[in-house]
Amino acid sequence: MLQELNEAAAAWIPLLIGGGTGVALALTGGGGTLISVPLLIAVGGLTTMDAMNTALFAVGVMAAAGAARRWRRGEAHLGLGLFFALGGIVGAPVGALLQPLIPSVILSALLALVMLVVAIRTWLSGARPLPVTSTYLPPALHRGRCALSSDGRLHMTSRCIPVLAVTGLGTGILSGLIGIGGGFLIVPTLMWLSGIDLRHAVATSLIAVALIALSGTAGALLYHQAAFPLIPAALTALGGILGMHLGELAADRLPDTALARGFALLLVVLAILVVFHG
Repeated sequence: MLQELNEAAAAWIPLLIGGGTGVALALTGGGGTLISVPLLIAVGGLTTMDAMNTALFAVGVMAAAGAARRWRRGEAHLGLGLFFALGGIVGAPVGALLQPLIPSVILSALLALVMLVVAIRTWLSGARPLPVTSTYLPPALHRGRCALSSDGRLHMTSRCIPVLAVTGLGTGILSGLIGIGGGFLIVPTLMWLSGIDLRHAVATSLIAVALIALSGTAGALLYHQAAFPLIPAALTALGGILGMHLGELAADRLPDTALARGFALLLVVLAILVVFHG
């Protein structure tokens, strides 16, 4: 009986981790795998590689669900997200190919380092990237960037598209290598390149995160010999979809400063967990 109870409790762990991951993804557009990977290792009992593959798949699924909802509401810029994801889709399998060649202790240290850098950057900013205060930026401010016109339409420029693709390539390699969706990099980049506000940047980033993460999962399945942790991945994804919905409801009710600094402190704690359980 005790063993059955333990097994039942263990089945809830990925679901709960996914729920927390979905909330974070909905609120910030990123950080999903940065939260889920260390928890899946420390609490879920998965190996580093299984935790990364599980998180990458689950984040891809939950980001796709969130992107679909926000696109229907007119918040996500499909073209912007797709061109960014284009480079990421190419880069993610490359990262997945390199992953088995690197010892898990080094991958864990790299993941912890990324988490600490993001935590410091978030804490110092005091808030999530601030939205652009105007719906129109003069053309001079958009050299080499995607242009947001006075009518709110986003116009892709010939200089903007290569920048999106190259930035996406680097994000994709990092995604496949250490199992991150890359949203914490995508959101500020999209805002700088296009002038869209925070709400639209978060919504648009979900398109890129979904495609990059699922591409990284495909690369892991293609290159790795180990069996894919299907049940933990499915449970984490299910919890994440529910968490995304809750996060979207809370997004307009939480102060930006408290959210950002709370997220930064959480990343520090999780980075420590990665080091000790990696």
